[in-house]
Amino acid sequence: MSKVEVQNIEDINNAFKAAVQGVIDFNNSFDWPTAHTFVYREIDGVKIEAEVWVRETLPNGDSQNLPAKRPIFLYIHGGGWMAGVRTDFPKPILHEFLSRGFVFVSIDYRLIPEVDFITGQLDDICFVEGWLRENLQSSLTDRGVHVVVDSDAIVVAGGSAGSHLASLTPKLWKKKPRALLLMAGPTNLFDCRRIGRPMGGGKLNEIVAQCPMDPSPEFIKSAMFDKPQTNTKPTLSIEAFLAPRAMLGVSIFLNEVIPDFLVLGFVDGKLPKKGSAPEDKVKFLSAFFGDLSDWPPTFQMVGDSDEAFEASQLTQFQDKLKQHNIPAGMLVVPEQSHAFENMSKIGDQLHLRYIQPACEFVARYATEDSKQK
Repeated sequence: MSKVEVQNIEDINNAFKAAVQGVIDFNNSFDWPTAHTFVYREIDGVKIEAEVWVRETLPNGDSQNLPAKRPIFLYIHGGGWMAGVRTDFPKPILHEFLSRGFVFVSIDYRLIPEVDFITGQLDDICFVEGWLRENLQSSLTDRGVHVVVDSDAIVVAGGSAGSHLASLTPKLWKKKPRALLLMAGPTNLFDCRRIGRPMGGGKLNEIVAQCPMDPSPEFIKSAMFDKPQTNTKPTLSIEAFLAPRAMLGVSIFLNEVIPDFLVLGFVDGKLPKKGSAPEDKVKFLSAFFGDLSDWPPTFQMVGDSDEAFEASQLTQFQDKLKQHNIPAGMLVVPEQSHAFENMSKIGDQLHLRYIQPACEFVARYATEDSKQK
């Protein structure tokens, strides 16, 4: 049977929604433990939440190999720093770490540009360290969850913008994470350049063409919330890319002003000029720069057709970590685009061939005995 070609936006939209819903339905069909929602921070009237999963026992009853003290896996969602929600993460990763006895935590954080990136969004990423180390145990105990949390053993992961935020935790936290799992995020903001690959394999060209390259103050205002937000629920449709906020995010990528936007925000109501951010601040916001001699073991993944970030972001960081004798692993996944891990089903090839080895790599560094380099 010949392959049916998708001809128009409506067909693309229907195919997209069916594919996403199929992944969601399949992964949700598994027997998951109860998810516990906590407010880990309240600031300026904004409640910022964390979603927590943990298995007290394994479904098959074989729980003798679960660690006595449960390490923590922290996931930071993506969304271009301007969108996303804590419930949006790859279920195969949840499966991998729950089966290893981890306490799985996925967090919201305040979105830019309604808050400043450094004093707002990064401050939330800093704040959650204290909550994980000092309050997670009592929070779970109060919910009747009977596990002992190892608050010193934290693995941090993220996808896309969440990968970038995760990569900064060794610089920001009082105590470095035990390991990092970074998926398709930038480690060197000076190297965030327009790649030229068509989004969605070219299926979104018609939509991308409508993104304003010089968005007006009025357009920018239409894309902003009235107050700081901590999550935006994803809409399962191609039309969602036509929303002003989504188009503004794409415009920031196309104009190659990611570092400038993160450092400066809007300037006189418009996007900042490329290269206008102070160099020292861009370096601080890039994991690639600074002292890497005591960096945590790090595993990176990216699709070979990623539309947002080049694989060179990973390879150059990998080489630098190796120069400092830091355990580091990397996978460039063939025929996969940006955020491919979110379309993985538990037990499929993406999970077993790529996601599982990545999880195994970082999990081994979560206990004190295996931390030796």
